[in-house]
Amino acid sequence: MKRFSLILVAVLFISTLLITGCQETISPVAPVDQSMVQVKQDKNTPPAGVTFLRAITNPKLNSLNTVATASATLDPSVGGTVGGNETFGNYVYIPPFTFNETTTFTVTAADEEFSWVEFGPSMEFNGNVTVTLDFSRFGLTQKEAKKLKIWYYNEDEGKWEKVKGPYSYTETSVTFQTNHFSRYGWGN
Repeated sequence: MKRFSLILVAVLFISTLLITGCQETISPVAPVDQSMVQVKQDKNTPPAGVTFLRAITNPKLNSLNTVATASATLDPSVGGTVGGNETFGNYVYIPPFTFNETTTFTVTAADEEFSWVEFGPSMEFNGNVTVTLDFSRFGLTQKEAKKLKIWYYNEDEGKWEKVKGPYSYTETSVTFQTNHFSRYGWGN
C-alpha cells in the first residue's frame, strides 16, 4: 500500500508539472514575449535618453511652472494665426482651406518639468500649417538652438518622435511645417 501511494503521488506530481509546464498562457513562470508588449510613453515625460529643455527664466511672466493658452475661432476660407506674445512667442499660422469648418484653435505653452507647446484641437489638416516655436527663454544662441531637435508626441503611437525638417531659424525661434497638431518639446 505504501508503494502504491508513492507511485500515485509521483504520477500526480509529474502530471501536474506536464500540464502546467506546457500551457504558457496560464503558467506563472512562463516566459513573456517582450516583442508583443507595447509600452506607451507618458506625454509629460521625455523619451529615454533625451533631455527636454526647461526655461531658465520666463521674462514674460517672470516665473516658472506657468501655463498660458491663447485661442481663436477661425473661418476656413480665411485661416489665421493663433498664439504669439500671450503664449511666450509660440504660434501657428493656419492657411485658408486647410480645414473644413469654422474651428476654435488653441495654443498652450507651459514651463513645467520641461517646456512644451501644445496645439489643438488634435486634427490633421488638408495641407501644411506653419508652427513657430520660440527658444528665447532658454538662454540659447541661435547656433546652440540649431543643435536641438524638435520632438512631438504621437498620440496614436503613444510615444515622442522627432519632427522632420526642414527647420527655419531666426535669432529667437524655429519654424517648421506640419499637417497635424500635437504637443512639442525641444530636446537633444
